[in-house]
Amino acid sequence: VRGEFGDDHTEFPQHVIERRLYGDGRLGRPRFRRGPLISDQGDRLALPDGGETYVFWEGYWGGFAVRPPGSSTYGRKHLFSKDVQVGIQAAENRRGRVLIVLRAWVRSGSQLIAAEVSPRGALVATHVLETGPSEPEGGYDYEVAIGPSGQELIISTDAAHRVWAHAAASRCRRFSRTPLAITGGE
Repeated sequence: VRGEFGDDHTEFPQHVIERRLYGDGRLGRPRFRRGPLISDQGDRLALPDGGETYVFWEGYWGGFAVRPPGSSTYGRKHLFSKDVQVGIQAAENRRGRVLIVLRAWVRSGSQLIAAEVSPRGALVATHVLETGPSEPEGGYDYEVAIGPSGQELIISTDAAHRVWAHAAASRCRRFSRTPLAITGGE
């Protein structure tokens, strides 16, 4: 069970407390999490070994950090984009592999970027999936999923209101891009 709290001066948590919830309803001892990443906006993904991968965006910076099992603080921040356009999507499989997807600003447009993180917390690869114009009215949209064996799937929209599937197999890390549909608007 995770609780996030702080004072009324900020919309982000300033303190985090976690307690294990057992099957019989008992709560384990409280663990306070500390560190500079506590108040950043992001997604916390539990690792199979009891640790955590934290995918965050602060301003225009996007990155991740790993908290080892039993630790109350995160390790070193890994920044992989300094031009995040909108929020980051992240998914994790049961082996602890994480797939992160974001839109980043480029000169006069936008790129859809995927980043892969190993269960040990290392940035394995980054991929530019598509490049297009700046964010259209109604925005871009995308969702991300990763399978048990490492298969990766990203569904995205582009500025022409097309829906795309970007897929990578567990043994072939190159993403293929397939059109799925054309929408009438947002």
